[in-house]
Amino acid sequence: MRTQARRVLSLALGGLFVPVVAVAGRPDTGGALHDFEATDDLAYVDSPSGRVRVHYSAAGPNETNPTDADGDDVPDLPQEVARTADAVLDAFTAAGFRSPLNESAVGLGPLGGSDAFDFYLVDFGGGADGLFAPDGCRQGLCAGHMLIDNDFAEYNYGSVPAAIRVLASHEMFHAVQAAYADDWEVWISEGTAVWAEDLFQPGVRDFLDFADAYLADAERPVDRPPVGPVPAFAYGTALFFKYLTLRFGDALLPELLTAAATTPPLDALDALLGDRDSSLSATFDAFTVENINTGARTNDGALYPFAARLQGLAAEARAETFTEDYRFYPLAATYFTVVHPGGPLYFGTAEDATGLSMSLHALTDRGVLADTIDTFAPVAGEVRAFGDLPAGRYWFRGAYPEQAANSRKILFCLGGAATLAGCGLSVDGPEPGDDAGPPDAAGGDDARTADARAPADAFVADAPDGTGGLPGDAAPGAGGPAEDADGGGGGGGCAFASAVPGTWPGGAALFGAGLALLFSRRRRSRPARP
Repeated sequence: MRTQARRVLSLALGGLFVPVVAVAGRPDTGGALHDFEATDDLAYVDSPSGRVRVHYSAAGPNETNPTDADGDDVPDLPQEVARTADAVLDAFTAAGFRSPLNESAVGLGPLGGSDAFDFYLVDFGGGADGLFAPDGCRQGLCAGHMLIDNDFAEYNYGSVPAAIRVLASHEMFHAVQAAYADDWEVWISEGTAVWAEDLFQPGVRDFLDFADAYLADAERPVDRPPVGPVPAFAYGTALFFKYLTLRFGDALLPELLTAAATTPPLDALDALLGDRDSSLSATFDAFTVENINTGARTNDGALYPFAARLQGLAAEARAETFTEDYRFYPLAATYFTVVHPGGPLYFGTAEDATGLSMSLHALTDRGVLADTIDTFAPVAGEVRAFGDLPAGRYWFRGAYPEQAANSRKILFCLGGAATLAGCGLSVDGPEPGDDAGPPDAAGGDDARTADARAPADAFVADAPDGTGGLPGDAAPGAGGPAEDADGGGGGGGCAFASAVPGTWPGGAALFGAGLALLFSRRRRSRPARP
C-alpha cells in the first residue's frame, strides 16, 4: 500500500513556494489505488442526515454485496455504511470533536457530487479492508474520502455490520484528525483512532486486542513504537488515551488534538493535565500502576470496565529475589513477580535513580491484585524496607514516567539482607528466607514469565555513559489481530504513504508543496483471543 503516485503542486510567487491543494485520485475519477472499472454500474446512497454519501457498484467487477433484505432496490451494505457513518459522526460531535472537512473547505469543490463525506465501496481483494485518503490540504488542514471493502468476503470479521462499525469509527477519526493538523505522530494518529472505536462501541474487541498489544510491550516508551510497518503497539497506545479519558473525561481528547496541532504532543498533554491539577509524569505513573489491575489479576476496584477481558501484563521475570542490572525507558514500565517466602523484604540501589518510580503490590492466594504495599521514588544508597510480609506472590513495578532523552540503567536489589549486599547495601534485621535459592518456577498466573526473557538492553546498545538511548529496533512491527467470532471489531494496520518524504506521521518537510496522504487498514492475522 506504499506505491500509489500522487501529484503535488506548487506555485512560485515572489520567490516563495505557496502550498496548493494536491488532489488524490478517487475510484470514480481514476488514479486511485483502487479504481472502479469502466464496466461497473455506479450508484450512490445518501445517509439519513445527508452528511455522508456512499458510492458503490450495483453490477460489475466491484459489485457490492447485492443482498436487499428490505426490498427497496438498494443493497443493504451501502445503506448500513451510510447509517453507521451518521451514528459515528454523531458520537464524535457529541464528544466535542470537529467534523471532517469537506472538499470545498480546501478549495476542491464537491468531488463526489455533493459536500457530503464520501465513502467508496471497492474490491480490496483481501489486501486491506479500508482507508482514509486525503484529497488535499490547505493551511495545514486536510479533507478526503474513505474507501472500504465492497463485501468483506475475504475477511474474518464476525459480521458485515461489525466490520463497518470498526472501519467507520477508526478511519473517520483519521478524517477528524485531518481537520486539526496534517502531520501526526503515528502513536497519536493510530492510538486515538483505536480509542475512537471504543468511544463509538465501548469494549469493542478490536480495541481490547490492541490494548493487549501495548501491555505485551509495556517496557517500551508509549511514544516510541517499533520502526517499520505500523505495528500493533502504535494502535495499542489507545489504552493510554482510554486511561486519560476515564480519569479526566472525554473532553480531554478534543483539547489535546487542538493543542497538539501546534505544540509537541507530550508537552501539550502535560499542560492540559496541569490545568487538571496533575502532570504527564504523575498521570503516566498512575497509568502504569493501573495496568497491573488487568487480566486474571483484576479486582473490583479496577478503573478499566473491560480490565478482566484483557490478557493483561506479563512479568519480565519471576523469582524469589532480584539483583538486576536493568534499563528503564522513559514513559514506560517493567514488572517483576516476587515469590516471597515470608519475612522482611527490602529494596535498594546504590546508583542514581532520579526520575524512577517503584511500587510493590500484593496478590491474593487466587492471584487477584490486593493491597499496594508501597509506592516510592528510589534514592541512591537508601534501603527501602517493606516490612515483615507474609509468604506469597507480589508484583514489583519499576517505571520511568518522565519525558527524557535517554533511558536510565541501574543495578537494583530486591530481597533480604544478603541480596541487598549485592548492591553494596546493608540492612538491620534478618533476611527473608534463602536468598541464594533458585527462582520458584511453580505454576499460576505468572508461570509464562519464568525468568526466560530477552533483556531490555536488547533495544539499544549501551551509551558510553551507561544511560543508553531510546528503543528503535529495526525489525518490522507485528500487524493487527484477527477478528474473532463475536464480531466486536477488526484489526489491521493503517499503512500510509506520502508524496513528500518525512510527512505524516512525524515528518515536517513539505518542500513548499501541498501534501497528499493515504491511510489503509491491512488485514494481518494472529491467534484469536481466548
